[in-house]
Amino acid sequence: MAYDIRIEKDILYREGGKPCGADSQTLDLYLPVGAARCPVLVFFHGGGFLHYYWTKENYVEYCTELAKEGIAVAAPNYRLYPEFEGFPQAPDPAFCDDPDGIFRGFLDDSACAMAWVRDHLADYVPFNGRMFLGGHSAGAWLSMMILFDESVLEPYGMQPSQLAGCIFASGQPTSHFSVLFARGRDPRLTLIDDAAPMYYLKSLPVPQLVTLAETDLTNRDLQTQLYLASLKTIGYEGSVQFIEYKGYTHDNYVCPDADAPEIPVAMHADTVAFIQKYSK
Repeated sequence: MAYDIRIEKDILYREGGKPCGADSQTLDLYLPVGAARCPVLVFFHGGGFLHYYWTKENYVEYCTELAKEGIAVAAPNYRLYPEFEGFPQAPDPAFCDDPDGIFRGFLDDSACAMAWVRDHLADYVPFNGRMFLGGHSAGAWLSMMILFDESVLEPYGMQPSQLAGCIFASGQPTSHFSVLFARGRDPRLTLIDDAAPMYYLKSLPVPQLVTLAETDLTNRDLQTQLYLASLKTIGYEGSVQFIEYKGYTHDNYVCPDADAPEIPVAMHADTVAFIQKYSK
């Protein structure tokens, strides 16, 4: 059955947070009207943590399609790096005075948004308590970090093992290129350090849906295969499903392609099937 949906826009999830702009600390809720005890997906947008790039607004179609299937979706914005020119050429030493602090700010905003959803979603829609975590590109990096680095959720009384499932769309499991740039490193490097989800890798019972485009970002396929092989090596407890979308690029299998609107967005159907499988 296809549900009617209600959208609640720009809800402030952090007390005293920024209420507007690309780096606002707000979220949108996509709610299936009349659904009984639905699960929720907290889905973080991509855009490389760059102030002038993507926001939650780019994922309206994806979130809407999930809500039509009885899945509540929370789509947060979060703090971003300030605007700058020349990325990814030689780093500007004045770009960021405290890059580690800002990279932790991305994560803390994300955890705060998840805690808000845990505490308040039932005020908007019947909630069955099953929370899924996901994101695209930079948002998938955030989600991977949240899953494996327990310190991110700990201040909010949450544990990664409590998640019903995770959806990582074209995420970078190694140190994110924008963090490398902010630290004065070559953003083309593939590193595993404290800004890499794989640095914190551990076996958990949380199922994963890992996706990739056939034509994705440079090295993203190799980074993803390294991630999948590492999960297998450590005996990851949860099920891991991998899908590569043939004929698609990094963005257009998740979001509409403005230059080719005839190309159908592909990922929402697989997201629905994954969430329905693990939402009971």
